[in-house]
Amino acid sequence: MSKYKIAMNKKQLLSSYATGERKFVGIKISEFDLYGINLSGADLSDIKLEEFDLARAILRGVILRHAKLTDSCLDSADLTGADFRGANLRWSSFNCANLTEVDLREATFESNSFYKASLIGANLQGVDLRDANLQEANLSGANLEGAILAKVTFGNTIMPDGSIRAEND
Repeated sequence: MSKYKIAMNKKQLLSSYATGERKFVGIKISEFDLYGINLSGADLSDIKLEEFDLARAILRGVILRHAKLTDSCLDSADLTGADFRGANLRWSSFNCANLTEVDLREATFESNSFYKASLIGANLQGVDLRDANLQEANLSGANLEGAILAKVTFGNTIMPDGSIRAEND
């Protein structure tokens, strides 16, 4: 249904979703407030959501490959199983978000906050998390192979092996 780069407002997006549409590749959304929206299972690849409010959104299993979600709020969002491969996530916050089993390979980060976020089983292989806030985050079972953790803020962070990293070393 969705054509590449089609413009939709929140009401049109939700109406299409309600009728069973799940492919929204490259759409442009004209509203910035998507607080609490439920788009579970949707393909939002190549979408551009700069400075959007996606707090408390339910985005389970969403495909966000190569999406641009810069300077956006995803606090307390449920992103379980989402695919963020190649996404630009600079300056976005994921405080208290559920990022269990997400794929973040090749995603771009800069000064992100994951305070109290659940990253259980997340794939962060090779990701540059420089300057991120991981205080009280849960990284149990996460893949951090090759991840850059320079200048990351830790504090009571549960590491992939289950150990607690009390503060910056």
